[in-house]
Parts: sequence; C-alpha cells; structure tokens
Amino acid sequence: MRRITPLPSIFAVMALSVAAASSHAAEIVIGNPQTPYTDAIAAVTKAVLEDRLGAQVRTVHASGAVIFKAMDANRGDIDIDPGMQMPNNQSLVDEYVTRKGTVIVATNSWKFDQGICTTKSFSDKYGVKGVQDMLRPEVAQLTAKGGKKGEYWVGAADWNSGAIDKVRARFYGIDQLYELTESSPELEYARVSAATKTGAGIFWACDSASNFIFGKGSVVLLQEAPHDPAKWHPVIPSKDPDWYNLSKVETSWPPVTVTFAYAKHLKTDVPEVAHTLDHIKMTADMVGTWTYATIVEKQDATEYARKWVADNPETVNSWLAR
Repeated sequence: MRRITPLPSIFAVMALSVAAASSHAAEIVIGNPQTPYTDAIAAVTKAVLEDRLGAQVRTVHASGAVIFKAMDANRGDIDIDPGMQMPNNQSLVDEYVTRKGTVIVATNSWKFDQGICTTKSFSDKYGVKGVQDMLRPEVAQLTAKGGKKGEYWVGAADWNSGAIDKVRARFYGIDQLYELTESSPELEYARVSAATKTGAGIFWACDSASNFIFGKGSVVLLQEAPHDPAKWHPVIPSKDPDWYNLSKVETSWPPVTVTFAYAKHLKTDVPEVAHTLDHIKMTADMVGTWTYATIVEKQDATEYARKWVADNPETVNSWLAR
C-alpha cells in the first residue's frame, strides 16, 4: 500500500478530505433566507468552509420551507440552512427532522428576543413603551398612511413568523386598529431607517437582532408580559388552509433559538463539513458585529467574512477541532 506523508495539522487533513470529497460530489449549497443576519452568517460560514476546509460553496436565496424541502430531497440543491429559527420552524423540524430524518439540526445555538419594535425617538416622544400602547387610537393614527387604520408590518409573505404575528395581533386587538402589512424586508428596513431619522410613527415585527442593522440604540423592542407556553398553539399555513382560525397564540414570543440545519447526506458525503456545522458556536454579540459591519457600515460581506475568519484563528480552530 502506498504510504502518504502526514500533513502538518489536523486542519490540513480535513481540508484535503473535503477537497477530495468535493471532486466527486456537487458543490455545497447554503440556502439563505435573506434576513440581514443570515446574510452575515452565510458569508462567514462560506468563508470557513472554503478557506479552512477547501470546500466549494455556493449561496442561494430561499425561504425556510423551500430550504427544508430541498434538503429533504437529498439532491444537493440546498444543503445548509444557516439561520434556522425555533419555534418559528417547529412544523418543518417535526416533518423533516423528527418524522423523516432527512435533516439534522445542530445542537449549538444562539438566542434573541422577538416581538414588535418602534423607533426610540417615537417611543420617547409619545410614551410608547409596551404593546398595549399600540392600542391608543392616537398612536395608531400616527402610523396611518392615508387610510383609516394605522400600519403594522408583520414580515415577508413567506415568513412563518408573519402568520404567527397575525394571530398575535388578533389576540391583542391590534388588528382592529392597524392594517397588517406584508412586504419585502428590504423595503421595510428602508422605511425603518428613514423613520429613525425623521421620528415618523412606525411599528414592525422584529427581534432584538434589529439593533444589528440600524444605528445603535435607535430602535426599541416593546414590552410584553412573559411568554406562557400554555397559550402558544400556532398552526403554520403550509399545514392547514384554516391555520388562522385554528391557531391560538395569546402570549408573547418565547426566546428565539437560531442554529444550523443541514441535509443528512453531509454526514457521510463530507463529514468534516457536518462536524464543523455541529461545532460552530455563535453568540448574539458575534452575529451582531458581523451584521452591523455589513449592513450599517456597508462593508462587502464576502470580503469582511474572509477577513474575520483570517483574523480570528483561535475561534475558528475551536469550531474545526476534533
């Protein structure tokens, strides 16, 4: 048998192993739901897999449901979801992770809070501190755009969280005073950015990660009573056409957990990649730093990610270590 001289480090071995696997298989595809922080996570993940493991990686934009369906198909159309949120995607996890076993969810995760945001200037000027303040008619009218009702953006049309927030709005009575609007995140974030400068009234479904994409301290998450699991029974639209009437969501969001989900075939086809996804440990502050750099400071995401990986070898080495 031919003897191979050992390479200098385990990371070189892993890189060679992934490169060899890549020569026999299609490139690894990251499915990006295209939120600001998943843009940043996808860029850093791509940089780690390419620069440290020698993998060939491509990123495509797709919704969470499309990503999971593609991972389930096991064709390599999409292999990785870099920002799988729970409990938002519980139904997808139930189907593809628990029932079918075609998708794996990494155990490492980071958390943030989710709810409704407004700008700090609007909050301070009109005393809007909690969700109940949205029910003051004069506050609702300050967000109106020519109609009789105010406006509250619940997300993009294909977000599971948007469906849940519509039901929450019904419970709070928000739907009586506000039009529940849906549009692209890019459009809404542009409106929010403008409102932080003008002080205009605006409410949008958000999370504490919103602080990552606007000027620091310029937006606030409205106060709500603590989450009550007994009052959290959402039905996702893809599961039942009567989801709105069947859902019962009469409480605040639980803390949202974000982690990687990936196609099961990575475990056997490129185990070093699967190992890395299982061991990447992020924090909200870390993701916030990446996102702020690429969104607020407008640094190129690919260049920034590669530089961050090169400048943080100890952290990246811990993700790769066996």
